[in-house]
Amino acid sequence: MSSLRLRPILIVEDSDEDYDTAVTAIARVGVPNPVLRARDGDECLELLAAAAKAAASEAFALVLLDLSLPGTDGRDVLRGLREIQTLRRVPVVVLTTSGSSRDCDACYEAGANAYHKKPVQFEEHLAVLEEIFRYWCRHVVLPAAEMRPRVSY
Repeated sequence: MSSLRLRPILIVEDSDEDYDTAVTAIARVGVPNPVLRARDGDECLELLAAAAKAAASEAFALVLLDLSLPGTDGRDVLRGLREIQTLRRVPVVVLTTSGSSRDCDACYEAGANAYHKKPVQFEEHLAVLEEIFRYWCRHVVLPAAEMRPRVSY
């Protein structure tokens, strides 16, 4: 397994139940990445700012982002993340209760890599999360963590 795959997964989720479901899905799929959690948009922006200053090897493998968050909402978090040069390549998967086509379109416009509506039933929610983590953490070849401008001489 590539060392790129061992970067942390950031779950931005205010619901303890939904966070626990995501962690269960990660374990069931057998993804070894460490998991970090932000309970609101402001906490997430603080983690992103710290990650932007850290070494590339410490950047996130994946961000699972809820839209309806206390404080700064997920839409603003997504825009903020995409403004950070060194984090632009980090895959962002939106998982939200919003089925609004307006929200979906806005997230893709802001740079989301995927948009999923949270299922209401636990087993279906768990299955969707397993598919997300299986795809993004086991099947996809992730980009290098850091993207720096090239210097010409």
